[in-house]
Amino acid sequence: MENKNQWGSSFGFVMASVGAALGLGNIWGFPYKMGESGCFAFLVFYLAFVLFTGFPVLLAELAIGRRGGESAPDAYGMYGKSYRWAGRASIAACMLILSYYCFFGGMVFQAAAELLGIYFGDHVFWSLAFIAVASTIVFLGVQKGIENFSKVVIPLLILMLLFVVIHTLSSPIARGELVELMTPKREDFNIRSASSALAQVFFSMSLGQGCMLVCGAYQRRGGNLAAQAIFIPLFDTLTAVLAAFAILPAAAVKGIDPGCGPSLLFDAIPKIFGSGRSGALMTLVFFTLVLLAALTSVISMIETPAVSLCSCAKLKRPAAVALVSAAAFLLGLPVYLSYGQPFSWLNVYEFIAEYLLIILVSVASCAAIIFVGKKNSVKDVFGRDCLFGRLWLFVLKYITPILLLFVILSFIFSSLIGKI
Repeated sequence: MENKNQWGSSFGFVMASVGAALGLGNIWGFPYKMGESGCFAFLVFYLAFVLFTGFPVLLAELAIGRRGGESAPDAYGMYGKSYRWAGRASIAACMLILSYYCFFGGMVFQAAAELLGIYFGDHVFWSLAFIAVASTIVFLGVQKGIENFSKVVIPLLILMLLFVVIHTLSSPIARGELVELMTPKREDFNIRSASSALAQVFFSMSLGQGCMLVCGAYQRRGGNLAAQAIFIPLFDTLTAVLAAFAILPAAAVKGIDPGCGPSLLFDAIPKIFGSGRSGALMTLVFFTLVLLAALTSVISMIETPAVSLCSCAKLKRPAAVALVSAAAFLLGLPVYLSYGQPFSWLNVYEFIAEYLLIILVSVASCAAIIFVGKKNSVKDVFGRDCLFGRLWLFVLKYITPILLLFVILSFIFSSLIGKI
């Protein structure tokens, strides 16, 4: 199925896809999960899982999207009516994640504004402002909005990250702390670290949410899709590692526990960079960086259900974008109201989206490629039948499903036992 919406260039496709993958999971989630899961061990597990799970599933989703079209249910439906549920589940996962992304995006927007001396409005106001900015970019269209924004912001974001890393590691003490953090420790190589790293791969690369499927749908047919797609996990992993190297050594220097959890962003960052003029500038740069990263992910998360509404409900693009944005805000209200309380809707949303829906959709993607697409998928992705294509099918059939099952079982086991 050819689409009227297409990326203007291969560079635009890569940058937009990197933007869809890159977000709070890289700049915020990766550093604190790395800090609390044994830094070196977590990184080793993460890199291995990107190779054996993340990249293979990414290729599967891009292939399904390019073959089936923009709507996730229709794209999966090309592989048989029984697969349409995977498209609907991916939309549900996308909406749940979008709802709390907008909540945290509003927090980051507010924090950045206050650093500039702007103190009006509460968190609800800033969440609405964040959604409005993202929706405007999506409303402009695939090339004029999403692609042009990504081509400018992604390189800028990486340069800003490099600037923060250089600032952090300019201190000999910070460099010493980084060496200490990255020193291998046998006790860190455990099931908990492995499970955390594998779950982070799927969340960080936006797999199972339909976002990569839509990125594939907008890419022209023909050529070696894998050769272009390899840059997506490379840039995604690079930004995550740079964020960790920027934050964790500086946190250790200030006596802040690198594994202190989600508070590493809002509570620890101002303390890490200090209160002087230089510290205030670095804090502003970092929160601007996080805000841009959140926007790159959110625009793809708005686009994904919006194009499905355009296809299935025959809505016009402006109406679909507005409806998705409003639904995301309303879904995020329980997260906002329960944040910091003993019972948090954020935990419920995360469990449903990250440990159920994303995993199930990823399994469906593997099955669609293996049992329906087979060698046709290899030719579609690699341009011809080749050894790498056959290895890709082997990994999807025998390795990836085992690792996906491992995520679910380890999460259930750790929840019941309390620790592993």
